Amino acid sequence: MVALAVLGLDQIMTQIDSVHAGMQTKIDRAVQGAGLSCQKYAKILCPVDTGRLRSSIQYVNVGTYKCMVNTDVFYAIFVELGHATRGGGGYVPPRPFMTPAYEQAKRELLEKLRAINWSI
Repeated sequence: MVALAVLGLDQIMTQIDSVHAGMQTKIDRAVQGAGLSCQKYAKILCPVDTGRLRSSIQYVNVGTYKCMVNTDVFYAIFVELGHATRGGGGYVPPRPFMTPAYEQAKRELLEKLRAINWSI
């Protein structure tokens, strides 16, 4: 019978766990940063009449690797996508602000993720 012992395995596993935790932190920071950027861009791009819609745009950290940028103003979707006017008298064209903000933040997030050193 042959016996094999791996010396230092505990130290190796501890180092792997440490690297893994560090990677999780870097990824989550990038995701949360993208959420904050998305909020910023949405506020910049948001059409303003009274300022209610723009001031309602919020960033929320909903957990590791998750965030949300939203608004609770009911007419935001009509501004974003456009809409027919009451009585069928016309059409208000879309004035997107959330979608382009998301697209810009997504590009920046992908750049940050590519810049992370993925080697151990």
